[in-house]
Amino acid sequence: MITQTMQSKESKESKENSKISFANAFLKQNASKLNEIQNANSQTLARSEAL
Repeated sequence: MITQTMQSKESKESKENSKISFANAFLKQNASKLNEIQNANSQTLARSEAL
């Protein structure tokens, strides 16, 4: 019984860790996209100021 309870807890923790890993990957991807947009906006701003 104790082993089954431990396995159940480990399974829940594993699922939770998978969700957290997915969320972290998603956030990193979004941060990267935002960075690209920010860089593009900075370049656009620099060009418009040069005109």
